[in-house]
Amino acid sequence: NISLNSSTGINQTSSARMQTNGSLTLTGENISLDGRSNSHGSTQITATNLSLDGSISAGIHNIEKVDGSITSTLNDQASITIDAANSLSLNTNSTLTSSTDLTLSADTLAANGSTLQSLGDIHIQIDNALSLTNSQLNTQNLDIKGKLNSAGNATRVGNIKLNDTLVQVNGNLNATAGKLTIAQSNLIDALGNDTYSLVTNGTNTLNLTSIDDQVSKNYSQGNISINTTGNASLNGRWVSGNSALANSISNISIVSNGKTTFTNATLAASNNVALQSNGLSVTQSRVQANNDLTLTDLNSTHAALANLSHSTLTANNITVNANHLNAQNTQAKASHDIDFGNTSLQYVGQWHAGNNLSIAQQNDLNIAQGEYLAADQTLAVATTGNITNAGILQANIIEVNAHTLTNQSTGEISAADLNATHQT
Repeated sequence: NISLNSSTGINQTSSARMQTNGSLTLTGENISLDGRSNSHGSTQITATNLSLDGSISAGIHNIEKVDGSITSTLNDQASITIDAANSLSLNTNSTLTSSTDLTLSADTLAANGSTLQSLGDIHIQIDNALSLTNSQLNTQNLDIKGKLNSAGNATRVGNIKLNDTLVQVNGNLNATAGKLTIAQSNLIDALGNDTYSLVTNGTNTLNLTSIDDQVSKNYSQGNISINTTGNASLNGRWVSGNSALANSISNISIVSNGKTTFTNATLAASNNVALQSNGLSVTQSRVQANNDLTLTDLNSTHAALANLSHSTLTANNITVNANHLNAQNTQAKASHDIDFGNTSLQYVGQWHAGNNLSIAQQNDLNIAQGEYLAADQTLAVATTGNITNAGILQANIIEVNAHTLTNQSTGEISAADLNATHQT
């Protein structure tokens, strides 16, 4: 075993090496480590500030023979634990490698050009901020937590920034923190292959104050669940499950107590997609669910307007729950049903249901030229106001219930059976 304790600091130069068949324990106020540190047992470091320029490995014991060859033995009970009361800095080309768990805690953790890898799980506890830039993180399961806020309730603080960083998780990812910012400039690697920010073979669960996905690609074999107490802005690609596999049943759920904004985004799930917010805006984006797609805007203000602009929606069934909806230049197709409930359409867009399409609203309904409501079976449109059609209403059976129905010169109403009811 190696145990070093200093009341001031510990410095290891780039040419130095610490190696032990047992455990490694370092304690000091300011610790700076370059070179290589290797323990066959566990490594535990406690400091006020820690700066790493070299490598630390635990449980992976390399033996260099006379001929220069290296043999490795694995201790599946060894772990790395680093506790920095103030700052933990992982600098360019630094590496942390653990045969089991890797646990990091600090007020501020910053990694730049670093590699964190664990054959077990990685646990990260931050009080203020976690920043990973041009780095890689590989683990079985990943758990990131910010500290509880000063009020002591369940809300956690501590912001997370991922910049051109790849996070690969063989199991599940869970993050409970403040704001998550994801920025990825290099979406294609040197070989021309797509690169991702977050890759999980299990589930991806994010409980945050807010999220700002500037441009990223994220894939999860299991469910993706994003919950924010504030706003959610997603401008990247989020894919859940593999639609090419018959047994892949994965969902995307995004619930925001603030506004939710998608711009140039892609959401694709092998099962269901559910979006819920207090102000929903989807612009130049694609949302795809192999089963059900549900859009819910909880903003009950009379003037509140959910926005779907220049976007594409595809699903087995589509359900919209909102006060008002602007679907200008948006195309939506459901292989089965589309249900608007009591949502009032301000701009209709283009909607096609393989079975039935239903809408019941309180205001006038105006279908502009180039817009359409279509169903292969029944199209049911009810309003206490007036219907003016300059676009297309098309179905096998059309049921209209309105004060007046006006079909303009560019309007087309096509049905084998048309039932119109006048409301007084």
